[in-house]
Amino acid sequence: MHMNVMDANGIIISSSDHERIGTFHEGAAKAIQNGVDQIITEEIYQKMIGTKPGINMPIRFDDMVIGVIGITGDPDQVQPFGKAVQMMTELMLQQAFLSEQVGNEEKARDFLVQDLIAGQNDRGLDAVIARGQLLGVDLTLPRSAWVIQTENSDKQTETLEIHRSLVRKISNLFPNPRQILCSRVQRNRWVIITEMQPLTDRSRFESISNQIRKLISERMSTKAYLTVGRQVPGADALHVSYKEALTLLKINRLFPENAAVKHFYDLGLELMCAEVNASTRAHIIDRSLGALPDFPDLMETLNAFLNCSLNIASAAKMLCIHRNTLLYRLDRIKEISGNNPRNFDQAAQMHVALLLVRMK
Repeated sequence: MHMNVMDANGIIISSSDHERIGTFHEGAAKAIQNGVDQIITEEIYQKMIGTKPGINMPIRFDDMVIGVIGITGDPDQVQPFGKAVQMMTELMLQQAFLSEQVGNEEKARDFLVQDLIAGQNDRGLDAVIARGQLLGVDLTLPRSAWVIQTENSDKQTETLEIHRSLVRKISNLFPNPRQILCSRVQRNRWVIITEMQPLTDRSRFESISNQIRKLISERMSTKAYLTVGRQVPGADALHVSYKEALTLLKINRLFPENAAVKHFYDLGLELMCAEVNASTRAHIIDRSLGALPDFPDLMETLNAFLNCSLNIASAAKMLCIHRNTLLYRLDRIKEISGNNPRNFDQAAQMHVALLLVRMK
């Protein structure tokens, strides 16, 4: 028993009998022409070109005959087996088609995210909105860019199905999953474009963002950070929100003791310091701290004192030192830096300088 696959022209394109590949099969051509099974008996096979006894069954896709499955042998014996093969072939075609459709939509979404975060709207805002509409995404709504960054991991690669599953799980965490654009833009970076308003429902925002971090962390077996740029009124400004989220990522790395989820509206001074150029940064540090960076113990003391809102008792407790020891260190800080950390205005300058030191 041999099995053959014929195209829409009746040409054998695959066969367990390799010598028949590329030859014309008249029985298949008739099955295509009539749209019904073509049974070839011992009595008639010699009258038909390129045939042998057996059965030839049309393969249908989208109500069209696109080819034929043929099985050689006694028609009565091979027909039940042939029907099963015919059904399996048509199911496989349907699955392949659906998989390709899903893949095409995923690619369209990925390309759209790339263009939005890059600010590439050469064809105008209307064209971008139209691309979103084709995907069922309303880009006229105010949106923000969320960025998830993972640390280096040996599990950064994944199968296509795992990637799709992760995108679905992330999207389904949001109130309206179809409005979510989620894409992996780098080996260890994901971007989410959402219309969700974090400031309107803070508890839901924190719940969703923490669940996303958990999903990514568990999948990649590494720590994940999540940052959110401000919500912008139109799709043509989403690249600004994305850049803000990247700035927050930088701050996350510099201040790992803070929360692993940061929103644009949660930070003020850190964002401002992140935009200071190198020469201005050096000037502020020198003017506010002087030679103090050369004294690590005093830098630690100053940082603790400022973090305790200039409260001597709280700072001494944090540092596990006597109150008099702290007062001595504060006097040394004033002597070396030229600024008094117990003076609010000068302490504020020193606080900014400490942030800039960490951003070097």
